[in-house]
Amino acid sequence: MKRIFSLLLSLGLGWTPGLSAKQLVSDATIALQKQNTEVFELPGKVPVVYRRIEGTEIVQIATAMAYGEAHVPAAQQPALGVLFELMKRGTKTWPKDKLYALVEKYAASIGCGVSIETSACSMATLEEFLPELLPVYASVMREPAFDATEGQLILQQTEAGLKSMTQNPEAYVNEVVNSVFYGGSHPYWMPNEKELEYLKKIQLKDLPALHADVMKKSRKVIVVVAGMPTEKLKKLLTEHLGSLPQGSSNLKSPPTPKFNAKKNFAMADRDIPTAYVRAKFSLPPYTSTDSAGINLLMRILSEELESEVRTKRSLSYAVYAQQVSLAMGIGVIHASTSRPKETLEAIIPVVKKLRDEKMSKEDLERHKTVFATGYFLTLEEHGSLASSLASSYLYDGNTNRLYNMPRELEKVTTEDIQRLAKQYLKDFRLGVVYRNKDFQKPWADGFLKSLN
Repeated sequence: MKRIFSLLLSLGLGWTPGLSAKQLVSDATIALQKQNTEVFELPGKVPVVYRRIEGTEIVQIATAMAYGEAHVPAAQQPALGVLFELMKRGTKTWPKDKLYALVEKYAASIGCGVSIETSACSMATLEEFLPELLPVYASVMREPAFDATEGQLILQQTEAGLKSMTQNPEAYVNEVVNSVFYGGSHPYWMPNEKELEYLKKIQLKDLPALHADVMKKSRKVIVVVAGMPTEKLKKLLTEHLGSLPQGSSNLKSPPTPKFNAKKNFAMADRDIPTAYVRAKFSLPPYTSTDSAGINLLMRILSEELESEVRTKRSLSYAVYAQQVSLAMGIGVIHASTSRPKETLEAIIPVVKKLRDEKMSKEDLERHKTVFATGYFLTLEEHGSLASSLASSYLYDGNTNRLYNMPRELEKVTTEDIQRLAKQYLKDFRLGVVYRNKDFQKPWADGFLKSLN
């Protein structure tokens, strides 16, 4: 179901000439967002964040858990992924065919997934169908069928995906750079071959115990984005999810990978016409007081790379910078190009300019407006809004980070951008997937020496 409700229209978000040049969102808008958000607790002590949007018929529910691959031993990480895939393929009460038929009947969606630090199950439906679908959603989380046939199919599909990843250079370049970024064992990364090794050792009979462990230990939050009366929602959630247990897992920052100047480049030989280049570096965690500044810095870096490498020099059809914002932050620069030497050379001055020169206030305000526009556009759909609220609550224990972001963004100065660029745009590790005979190591050495 893909029905979109415009958050921008409902809250009156917009940037008009009447607003102060430095105020991206009005005080009234932020106050209204907070006013329309309430938190209450179910009998099992799981908090519910309810974001009410007047007039919408859509109900989006997400049960987010502070429990992901980094919370289990390395040998169990592939099993966790198989478990969450299996959960959405049928329950003891609702076998797969019956479950899928019901979801199709109501044009709803129910899914589960796991990532490095968190996991979640979610459902989207219409308010009129919620009483019938909520018990199904609860069943998906609480009583998976653990069907052996489905389990074997998931194992085969997962294995095929891992094996084929090495043949997808755009995906495999991340594996290549990870080998030097992490440099060894780390909760955030497992080598492809090791993951395949552990996957083959998974016993489906062990998954029920793993599921029970996750549900017991995971600290949870239920986020609901809807327009229904609060009391009606409380009654339904209490009836079907009220006994969901609250665990005590947390989101601790793992060790930051140590930079090794003697091992900061890796390459995979592939007979392909396009080189895939990826650099990684460390960033502060999601909860950092510099979060708004880092978000803006990475957006500026991405825009400047696009302008210089793609628009001005026509060296790459896909070049960007992005961040992975978890209990440990990670920065990424990616480019695909048929001219890797020139592309690496073009990236260097973009990074150096951010570190060495203070941008004008006018340019900074322009970047802020672009960033803020994109930031709120991501909240247009109920699903992305629920996801953002869940992240804010799991990492901070409240929703203030999401709503206060515009104010934090307004505080960022040109001095902050340069300070953060100097502090974090360094210690780059580089990975390349391309033909060995057409790539010279001095190109990588020159790139790394110039920036590190």
